[in-house]
Order: sequence, then C-alpha cells, then structure tokens
Amino acid sequence: MTKKGISASSDVYSAKVFQTVTWKVYPLCKLSSLAVLFVLAAVLCAGSAAFAFDEKHLMKFKAKKSCYECDLSGANLSGASLNGVNLRGTNLSGANLKGANLESADLRNVDLRKADLRKANLNNANLINADLRNADLRNANFFRTYLRGADLTGAAIEGAEMRGARFCKTKMPWGIDNDDCR
Repeated sequence: MTKKGISASSDVYSAKVFQTVTWKVYPLCKLSSLAVLFVLAAVLCAGSAAFAFDEKHLMKFKAKKSCYECDLSGANLSGASLNGVNLRGTNLSGANLKGANLESADLRNVDLRKADLRKANLNNANLINADLRNADLRNANFFRTYLRGADLTGAAIEGAEMRGARFCKTKMPWGIDNDDCR
C-alpha cells in the first residue's frame, strides 16, 4: 500500500467513526436538551402555581371584607384598608400586604408564610396560632396584637414595633416566648 492509500483509508475510517458517533450521540443531545427544557418548564409552572389564589375567594373578600378559610395565597393586597376584616383560617402565604392596615383584624389560624407585611399595621389584630414563618415583618406595627401560639420562626422583624404585643407559646426568631402566659 502506498502512503496515499493508507491516508485515504484512514480518512474513510475516520469519517465512518465520526458518522457512527454523531448518529448515536446527537439524538442523545437532542433528547437531553428536550429533557432540560421540560424540567425547566415544569419548575417555572410549579413556581407560579405555588402562590395562586382563588379568584372567586378574592371577589368574595373584596365584596364582603370577610373570607373565612379562603385561598388568597399570593394575592396583592398592598396598601389595602383591611381594618377589622375577618380572614380567620385563610391562606395568605406569599401574599403582598405591604403597608396594609390590618388593625383589629381577625387573623386566627391564618397562613402568612413568606408574606410581605413590611410597614403593615397589625395593631390590636388577633394572630392566635397564625403561621408567620419566613414572613417579612420589618417595620410592621404589632401594638397590643395577640400572638398566642403564633410561629414567627425565620421571620424578618427588624424595626417591627412589638411593644404591648401579647406573647404566649409564641415561636419567635430567638425561641419560644411565654412572657404573657397566665
């Protein structure tokens, strides 16, 4: 065989190997790309559905200023005047209540996990057994608020006014607070 024949035969062999590898690997690349896109779409859809409130519950709440055990998770109620509302047992996880007036509101057994309550007025509100884990409570007012059995684990409370709030079996970021148990 001549040198030319060896290189020609090597080129043919290399081309066949390349073609075989390409046909076997490329479909896998396509498949893995599709799998990645599918997983990404599923994560994005699940993330947006995590805080999806029930439109009918929101309409009911806006009309009656009361919504017992409703799903208002992720609802935007920032700056709303909710003085004295009854939201007992309602799911408000992830809701935006920044600057809302919730004075004297009935918020017993409410789910406020990861809710934004910055600068909210919760004076005289009833938050007995409320779940406020990881909520943003910075600069909120809790004057004379009932927090018996509430869970504020992981909540951001910097600048929050808690003078006069009533604590009993309350899980605070620093531990259990039983100052007002009688």
